[in-house]
Amino acid sequence: GLWVLRMSNLRKSDIRKSDLRKSNIRKSNIRKSDLRKSNIRKSNIRKKSNIRKSDLRKSNIRKSNIRKSDLRKSNIRKSNIRKSDLRKSNIRKSNIRKSNTGSPTSGSPTSGSPTSGSPTSGSLNKKEQLCLRRLPTAFGDLSFPVWVF
Repeated sequence: GLWVLRMSNLRKSDIRKSDLRKSNIRKSNIRKSDLRKSNIRKSNIRKKSNIRKSDLRKSNIRKSNIRKSDLRKSNIRKSNIRKSDLRKSNIRKSNIRKSNTGSPTSGSPTSGSPTSGSPTSGSLNKKEQLCLRRLPTAFGDLSFPVWVF
């Protein structure tokens, strides 16, 4: 079972990558030093749908030990990554896919150029822009913005 992996002194470099995919090894059972020493990408470890959220939080694997391209390929949400790890590593938020918003991440828009909504919505966030855009068409001709939160 899994205790055999812990009892033996096997490094991940001695295990084939295909074995990691086929086996039922969770991320919390992989030592941090093995992730650093071996050249195993995070995409070769089971994806987030097969990893319990508690394992992501319990394991002390920093995001600096995972390549940025793997963060983009995997479907890990930002809420499952500890904020301290994000601050200590040099990973920008634009490199993590925003799964709660439908639009792909293209970096923060500049404050000088307004977005493609009303001309006054340049300084508003996305939620406020949606309220300005959709509510007048849904409730008839309203001349003032209605905020629904």
